Formats: sequence, C-alpha cells, structure tokens
Amino acid sequence: MLATVLFPQNAALQLEGLKPSEQGVLIHLSTLTSTAPCPVCQQESNRLHSYYYRYPTDLPCFGLPVRLQIQIRRFFCRNRQCAKRTFAERLQQLLHPRKRRTERLATALTQLSYEVSAESGSRVLSGLGVVTSPDSLMRLIRATPE
Repeated sequence: MLATVLFPQNAALQLEGLKPSEQGVLIHLSTLTSTAPCPVCQQESNRLHSYYYRYPTDLPCFGLPVRLQIQIRRFFCRNRQCAKRTFAERLQQLLHPRKRRTERLATALTQLSYEVSAESGSRVLSGLGVVTSPDSLMRLIRATPE
C-alpha cells in the first residue's frame, strides 16, 4: 500500500488516486477507520454526519508542488451530555485542525527558516516547488517554542 510508505504509519490513510498537472501533483486520500473519537468527550462514534475535503500542501516531489485532497468525515457525538453535537475526524499525525500545511512540511520549513534568512529561504523554496512568503517563514519561527 503506497499510502503507508508516503505517510505516517498510524495515520490510517488509503490512497485513492494521483492526478498530475502542470501546477503539481494532487494526491487523493481517505481514512481507513470506521470510527473517530469526539475531541471533547473522547467517546468513539460511528454515526456519519457528512464529509468534506481539505487541501493541505505537502512536501514537493521531484520539484513539483504536492497538494493533498483528504476526505474528512464528520460524525455525530453519541454522548448526549457532550457540548459537541457533530465533530470532524482528526489526523493528528499528518495535519492539525485548521492548518493548511502538513506537519512534515511545516517542520521542514521551520528548520530551513532557522538556517537561512526568510527572504533567501523563500527564494530557495520556490526553486524546490514550495511557494511561501518570507512573512510565512517568520511566523513559523515565532510560533516555535523556545
């Protein structure tokens, strides 16, 4: 299974397809698990509400930008006392909630930002297939705990 080679072992992702284009590569993924824990009460749920797609940026491949298309499912919380009625499944090993970059891309950008200036880092990354601004690199440095 190609998804287990490309992504963290405990991410439980299935590769649905690849779509190359002039702009880069789109990798379509879906989750393998049938349940997800509520982020508030931690009770497992298998009652599907709906699904949507997230399109985070990942590390480039052969100099081409890589964008993921991940199908995220929403579930009903089974705990009637919980404040959350519905919740989206989380992929903590790969992608944090509300983030537009995978964790491994953010780590690579942060490491590069510490080694070179934000301006030169942005220029180097554009040659590698990662489009980011110097301001984004500075925000990554500031967000890193000391």
